[in-house]
Amino acid sequence: LPLLSSSDAESGVLFGNFELPSLLVLLGENELALQVLERGATAPYGQPEWGMMPPMVDPIRCDPRFVAAAEALRFVDFRRAEVCG
Repeated sequence: LPLLSSSDAESGVLFGNFELPSLLVLLGENELALQVLERGATAPYGQPEWGMMPPMVDPIRCDPRFVAAAEALRFVDFRRAEVCG
């Protein structure tokens, strides 16, 4: 999906940067969720860090790719200590 495609009424995309990673994890598509977060971390616009906040992404929170994306965004992940130990 193109970034910010949810902002385009003709795209048919209902979910944005906040909802998409959580939805993908809930569907068992952890690899796709990580790809969305990685792509968002390098985008020049949007707010991809919002997709890192919900507890629904806990299953991928300890993944090195998640951690790298969070660091790239300078996102302070307060849940990481609790989830990852």
